[in-house]
Amino acid sequence: MEHLRYRLITLHFPQLTCLRPAAVVALCSRLQGFPDDFLQSAPYCSWPDGVLPVMGFFSCNLGIPTKPDMIMQVVVADDHPAVRHGLKAVLESEGFCVLAEATNGPEVLHLAATIRPDVFVLDINMPGPNGLETARKLTAVLPHAKLIALTQHNDDQLVVAALNAGFRGYVLKSQAARDLIEAIHQVCRGAVYLSPGISRAVVEAYLTKDRLLPDPLTSRERQVLQLIAEGKSSKEIAETLGISPKTVETHRGKLMQKLDIHEVASLVRYAVRRGLLSA
Repeated sequence: MEHLRYRLITLHFPQLTCLRPAAVVALCSRLQGFPDDFLQSAPYCSWPDGVLPVMGFFSCNLGIPTKPDMIMQVVVADDHPAVRHGLKAVLESEGFCVLAEATNGPEVLHLAATIRPDVFVLDINMPGPNGLETARKLTAVLPHAKLIALTQHNDDQLVVAALNAGFRGYVLKSQAARDLIEAIHQVCRGAVYLSPGISRAVVEAYLTKDRLLPDPLTSRERQVLQLIAEGKSSKEIAETLGISPKTVETHRGKLMQKLDIHEVASLVRYAVRRGLLSA
């Protein structure tokens, strides 16, 4: 009977193959009216790959201590499907469990609240709230989660900005297939990992709080800058952020004054250096 229940639940929820059979059997023993009642009450979520966040449901609502029975759980976030699928293949080939994929910051934060994975691999240049802003929010929601940044930029200022935002791994996309697995292992051991070629002086500056040219902008000013660099008008920025066009203009004036940059082309170059926009 237990074997039948295991087969049935893993048929409906293949993500549960991340759990050992004993943990799945323990889950089954706590379900009433399985499978019909459970299937009707389980929280479905329409992510790009049709992921059902069953792990968070089990651990939060059924009180099952799944972590000891699970392999490392990872969420991969990038707005390019080819990149996500490639990273997923690399991770799964090394025995990691990729619970879900995301394309932007809001999806990542929703996944953090539902499935609560161990590791987030985030593209710094995601649309909407970018990877840096998303990381700051993630550290408040899941302070023990490990965050690894993916980017094509090795600018020292951007590396420090990522570390300050909560990332503990910084992997260049050109080296992701080689470096990502090592980055996850190092970060989960409590170390800081940077792809080879990035100056160790950056980490030393971060650890000693001797920060390199800190970003003078507020969180809202960075959001406005990102949207300006994306070519949006003040009206479009206002609609996106839920503020008035006049407030947008106020932020625009302040950030230009702080940066001493007064033309859009230079703002775009600054945004690219800071990882707010892809080159």
